Amino acid sequence: MVDTRRLEQLMRASQGEGRALRRAPRPAAGAIIRAPAHGARSNARAEEVHHAWSLLSPAAPLPPADAPRRRRDALILPPPEVSASFDLLRVQLLQASRTRGWHVMGVTAPSPGCGASFVTACLSSSLARLDNVRTIVLDMDLTRPTLAQAFSTAAPGVITDMFDGHVPVEGHLRRLGENLALGLTLPCPEGGGTMSQSNAIAETLVELEQDYHPDLILCDLPPLLTSDTALALLPHLAGVLIVADGTRTQASDLQECERLLQDRTQLLGVVLNKGSDTDAGRRRLR
Repeated sequence: MVDTRRLEQLMRASQGEGRALRRAPRPAAGAIIRAPAHGARSNARAEEVHHAWSLLSPAAPLPPADAPRRRRDALILPPPEVSASFDLLRVQLLQASRTRGWHVMGVTAPSPGCGASFVTACLSSSLARLDNVRTIVLDMDLTRPTLAQAFSTAAPGVITDMFDGHVPVEGHLRRLGENLALGLTLPCPEGGGTMSQSNAIAETLVELEQDYHPDLILCDLPPLLTSDTALALLPHLAGVLIVADGTRTQASDLQECERLLQDRTQLLGVVLNKGSDTDAGRRRLR
């Protein structure tokens, strides 16, 4: 179950600000302000972006032994009742992106094994099924990267090489279909220091935005309560979804996550994974 009442509140607040003609608020971290383009300039820009995407190398499939459940298009297709929840979340995130300028968002969990990478993969696959939406997904969990396995796709190297500038962005990203770019990574536990370098992260995110003009950049983060890297990344994000394990995540874990998010980024909502009690999915932090 997906509980995004916090996201809905933020969106309503944004609409109210517009109706009242209030002074525009200071952009949140991860909020990218895009200057409108018109006429020939707009067409030229669209061609530049299309060309940049076309130059990305296609994602290479994993060997059959490593990808026994590979699908033809490598997109994640959960059961219909689960897929419907991700499609609803997709609509809400896109609306927040377009009304508030929030383009860089994260997915995390209190502890390992809650399913944050599963949620990231399903949500990005849902976005990719919209032909007019471009999404970039970054696997920021250097200790336990799992998105490559989820997409049955080989990681070209460690993502820190892209942030450090050792490998150009276009040399690391891999394109899956026409509108989904994957920033995958091999395990690199000692590389967490790079993720703490604010300038390197910020500069790379700006480059991704300028060159590829994605509707959303989704970051699969390490667990929030066990990783300093996750905390270092929060200020670069416009908002975060928290994935809770319905079988073991405690209310106190979610409360501690909310405390850590304060003054760093917005809590967008809570996704309940592995839960059978529908009421549990409605636990709210606020």
